[in-house]
Amino acid sequence: MNTPVETLTAPVPQQVASVTPVKSPNGLDPVTFEVLKNAFATSVDLMSEQILRTCYSFVIYSRDFSSALCDA
Repeated sequence: MNTPVETLTAPVPQQVASVTPVKSPNGLDPVTFEVLKNAFATSVDLMSEQILRTCYSFVIYSRDFSSALCDA
């Protein structure tokens, strides 16, 4: 049996709903904000691990320190 190709394809929707991202007051959309937040948190974690690998003090070995990113 030969069936036409048109009957095998799904109908194409005529109108696609558009989604506009919600902007926060600082101008970042939520996805960009989460990506940057996680990147900064990972940087701080990597700094902490580097301090642990290069230290010679018991205070550092007992994890009695902090690391942070600061802006000027």
